[in-house]
Amino acid sequence: MSSFIRPFVAADAPALAELTVAAIATIGLRGYGIEQVLAWAARHPGPPRFLEGAERGELIRVAIAEDGMPAAYAILTAEGHLDMLYCHPDHAGRGLASALLAQMDSEALALGLTLI
Repeated sequence: MSSFIRPFVAADAPALAELTVAAIATIGLRGYGIEQVLAWAARHPGPPRFLEGAERGELIRVAIAEDGMPAAYAILTAEGHLDMLYCHPDHAGRGLASALLAQMDSEALALGLTLI
């Protein structure tokens, strides 16, 4: 699978919200019970989470799949907190999370952050 990482754009917000819930509902079951997963998925605020984060200056990077759709993403706050890292279940296990972590690490260093 070929993919590339790019900055978030507002049009990504709905796809990232869907990706998040799909990851929670599928991958989350590997480590959590169904009740926990359902509660977790129900609490996700949807597209506004991404739009508001971008407005606050959070770094949101998106891994794009061959079909042009977001396959994974990561969010780094200005304080250096890796807030979210999710991969769509159809793209899990292909190195996207590792690539996003490496990207965030490079960008954090460029911003003078010494700890994520």
